[in-house]
Amino acid sequence: MMSGNHVPGSYKFVDLNRFRHITGNDEDLKKIMLHKYIDTVARWGTDLYAAMDRADIEGMRRVLHQMKPHLTMIGSEYLEKMMTELHELCHVGESEMTEIRRITTMFHDLVPEMTRELEKEYDKTTG
Repeated sequence: MMSGNHVPGSYKFVDLNRFRHITGNDEDLKKIMLHKYIDTVARWGTDLYAAMDRADIEGMRRVLHQMKPHLTMIGSEYLEKMMTELHELCHVGESEMTEIRRITTMFHDLVPEMTRELEKEYDKTTG
């Protein structure tokens, strides 16, 4: 079960220190990648929630597999742990659907806040 609700750094769900290191603090590259993540995070939340509504465990596993390295890159340790737990529950299958729904809903509800954090960082690169 997940506990805690933040990661170190200047944001609640994102710690971009690793991201900055990976991009070499290149402002143009950061801007491009942040814009992509902002669009992608929203789509993941929608895709994951839709797969859950259909009880499409395999579809959920595919989305989760795509998400994990990106959550690592933007330093979202809390959400990465949440997705790891959810991925493990999906391996168990439909017998864990109640817990899968709870965690998926929690993630879906956090997507707007995570997106706002990424948008704040994006604004810094365009300011």
